[in-house]
Amino acid sequence: MAQYMGVSSSEVHRVFKLACNMRFQSPTAEEIRFTTGTALDLAVVAAILEGALRLVPVDKSPQGQSQRKEVEKRKAGEAASAEKSFVQLLRTIGLDLEDETQQRERIQQRLADGQASTIRITPDVLFRSPTMVCGKVVSWIEYKNSFGFRKNPFVHKSHLKQTRRYQASFGDGLLVYKLGFETNHINEAGIHCLHEADVVSWAQSYISHL
Repeated sequence: MAQYMGVSSSEVHRVFKLACNMRFQSPTAEEIRFTTGTALDLAVVAAILEGALRLVPVDKSPQGQSQRKEVEKRKAGEAASAEKSFVQLLRTIGLDLEDETQQRERIQQRLADGQASTIRITPDVLFRSPTMVCGKVVSWIEYKNSFGFRKNPFVHKSHLKQTRRYQASFGDGLLVYKLGFETNHINEAGIHCLHEADVVSWAQSYISHL
């Protein structure tokens, strides 16, 4: 299977522009996809629309706050479940790693032992030694249950800042997106982007050769 290279920037921008123009009309992903005529997967269109809706002023009414908390809770649960499944896949093929919980426990123990200089940031996956994943030798993986694109309000800058810190602390790593990403999404030395589907395919191939 050919490696995923990303969605063209022109297509992402076209969908995002319409989503921004319609953001006050409570559009659905189906409406955005129909109006643009894009061939993008509906889940990707929904992720781009979500970015556009982030530009709508926050509803600070009690009802608005309650609805926002419910949505955030649901999305956090979905993200945690997807991340757990992804990490479990890596464990299944025998990769020597620490998940976030294990990293936090180790950090707390070292701090308790007086090791104040301990690195305190925790990627979703930290390998105990540099490890080959999909042809890349990496020390960490950050998993995102979303679609990566540069114009994503607030989110893109956050992902970039986060992964830069990991690269500076641990070396080269992977940023894995469940839904894929825009071409040239992140151009940073030592930070590689992959579609989750490519990692799953690689892991399945790895298992078949055991």
